[in-house]
Amino acid sequence: PCFCCRPRTMMADAMALQGWLVVAVGIMASSIDATAPPAEFNTVWTTTTGFGTNNKGQKTYADGMPLGNGDTTVLAWGNSTSGGVSMYVSKADAMSSATELLKVALVHVSLATPPAGQPQVEQRLDLSTVTMTFSQASGSSNVTYTVYVDANSNTVVISASSTAPVSLIVDVVPLRPVNITSTPPFYCEHTTWVADVVATPTTAFKDQDTLILYHRNHPEDGNVVNQTLTQQGLASLISITPDHWADRQFGMAVASAGSSGDFVRTSGTQLKSKQPTQSAAVRISLLSNQPDSPDAWLSGLAVLANQALSPRASHVAWWSQFWNRSHVLVNASTYATPSNALTLSRKYAETRYLQAIQSRGTIFPIKFNGQLFGANVYPNQDYRDWGPSSWWQNTRLPYGPMLAMGDFDTFETILKFFDNMMAFAKARTQTYFNHSGIYFTETKAIFGAYAPVDYGCKRDPKYPVFLETNSYIHLDYGGDGGTTEIALAVLDYFLYTNDQAKLKQYLPIATEAADFFMQHYNNRTTDGKYVFWPTQALETFWCEGWDTVNNRPPSNCCVDDLPTIAGVVSVLEKLLALPAGLLTPAQHDAYAKFAASMPDIPRDESKRQLLPARVLSTGKHNSEAPEMYSVHPFRLYTAARNVTAQAVDLTDAINSYHANPLSYGSNSGWNQGIMDAALLGLTDEAVAKVLQRVDTSPAQGYRWEAFAPHEQDYEPSADHYANMVAAVNWMLMAPADDGFEDPAIVLFPAWPCDWDVSFKLAAPLNTVVSVEYAGGKVVSLDVQPSSRASAIKWANCGP
Repeated sequence: PCFCCRPRTMMADAMALQGWLVVAVGIMASSIDATAPPAEFNTVWTTTTGFGTNNKGQKTYADGMPLGNGDTTVLAWGNSTSGGVSMYVSKADAMSSATELLKVALVHVSLATPPAGQPQVEQRLDLSTVTMTFSQASGSSNVTYTVYVDANSNTVVISASSTAPVSLIVDVVPLRPVNITSTPPFYCEHTTWVADVVATPTTAFKDQDTLILYHRNHPEDGNVVNQTLTQQGLASLISITPDHWADRQFGMAVASAGSSGDFVRTSGTQLKSKQPTQSAAVRISLLSNQPDSPDAWLSGLAVLANQALSPRASHVAWWSQFWNRSHVLVNASTYATPSNALTLSRKYAETRYLQAIQSRGTIFPIKFNGQLFGANVYPNQDYRDWGPSSWWQNTRLPYGPMLAMGDFDTFETILKFFDNMMAFAKARTQTYFNHSGIYFTETKAIFGAYAPVDYGCKRDPKYPVFLETNSYIHLDYGGDGGTTEIALAVLDYFLYTNDQAKLKQYLPIATEAADFFMQHYNNRTTDGKYVFWPTQALETFWCEGWDTVNNRPPSNCCVDDLPTIAGVVSVLEKLLALPAGLLTPAQHDAYAKFAASMPDIPRDESKRQLLPARVLSTGKHNSEAPEMYSVHPFRLYTAARNVTAQAVDLTDAINSYHANPLSYGSNSGWNQGIMDAALLGLTDEAVAKVLQRVDTSPAQGYRWEAFAPHEQDYEPSADHYANMVAAVNWMLMAPADDGFEDPAIVLFPAWPCDWDVSFKLAAPLNTVVSVEYAGGKVVSLDVQPSSRASAIKWANCGP
């Protein structure tokens, strides 16, 4: 495409009036600031569609809009027929005994007398205050509902205001009215969801007109941790493996939010207005923990329900500081029309918002397959393809853009997730292999063990105890297994935050990962280089099963797969660059020797291309790009590196990108070609892929535009827009991966120089960079702290 300069559009001028574009003459102008997204980013609908149908033919609540505080979420929608609002209420740790995410309940707030005829309606999601409103006008009556999840407590607030007195009804619908027995996907044993309990308020509740609903995991459900570890020859590790699901109890209290008590309890699942009123409010208080008894849980819930509501101003203030951390606003150009430039900026903000509202205050990462916002109607409300396990190739992707956006608190969730598994992971390695370190494969249970089906429900007893029977993943510890990538995540977290206290907390994840690869592979070349065998190149190149006759790996396993080598090299590079004192002298010496003994990145010298492995297994079993893992996620070949003294030749990586159809051609869901293009400085390719994702329609059966389609996962996909946002970040600014002392900040490594843009992003060493670029020139640049201004390097579109 031809990139030509165009004048600023009316859309950009409108944004400027709202404080999101600050034009200042000269470099080092005053900081660009933003405490709220532009009004154009709000979603406004003037119709309701009611039900939709997803791609499996399942009925959905199509009008759902997402709200949340990082732990508690709701999917809320207006109902013009009942004259009210409905919502699924969820919590990040509301899980069954088999680790399945379960919605807490369905809640309806409606008019006792439904509106007559067809009322005029408006449903709005305001990103600046993280509030949904639903208004309807029928005759002389106008009712407006406001819904938000308090940013500072696990409380949902629903208020109603009306031009005329109305009576309201609040209904709580249990989603497990009877016991349900099933076998979760990728598990071998049956599990039971015992029916939800509708309870009466104890004397500990100040408001006796309170509805209480809870679900408790019972011993008869089966204990998935004990079952799984026993299946995998690890029963001795049960005592050291955190079990967050046994006896877990989750639920909520629903009551009047006003001090005067606007509602009376008419049944165990219904409240009704005491009298017609022009204003009323309901609060939902949520609790999920592992109490000794149901009564102990009720006592804890009473404490929450009795607390005064946090001021709404505090909620708004939290989101104001969130939006002030970072922003990206793109203007139109020849290639980006005013329409899709606005859509790109808006979907960028919506994706960041969607990640934040379900990844704070919890140790459980965002579910890649439906997130916390599945809209399926009962009895399919908790269904999701691929089940409850954590699939690393997919789970990692929403966390990719967070550091650059300054969302360190939401990013830390993925570190907490792995930190929680450390005792188990270390002991498993010692038990299976008699050496130290940690490792994972791709489809683990969320407590760290293999997914039971992948391990093998009916496995050949001649298989070694450490080996999964699913050959797609059984020997992949360093690619989609995620061992090296989570180690890199720890070091990237330190790179951006410069927080040594947090690094010391999480550093064992990185060092234990390095220790595993250092000790696990015993073969060496004649010149002392490591030989990584047996291994595989992601899910694409692998050897099948196990040679049970000779009790050894098959002879055709991959040797020296690129993802493992690239991951280990990247982790060692950063470990060795840490400030003095963070590694022991013995660790530093061992890692330096290991780094010197690493094999070269596999490549075809004649074609100038990278290879998936030095020796490939027989056959190709999937469509992936293992050779591109040297770009993403491990950043050995990037345009940003080339701006510094450690410049690398990108020829082989760029040729490999163009040679693999999955990189240059495919562009959906978890496919990472979009990020490879951005990191390699391939501007035209990155732009085309970003705009292609911008044009994606919502998931089938969903209406909100940032709910991405099913793709390879389940709707709404967590990966599709996450990769787009990560690519945009790296097009604008990227780390040079040149250490921790004074790391370079590279601007515009893949940005089209005729796209006007205003951005504020986080950079290494807790630095914030704010830029306005317009008309082919840098109009303003601010670096905080100012001492880091010398770290700025220009790859493209420079001043």
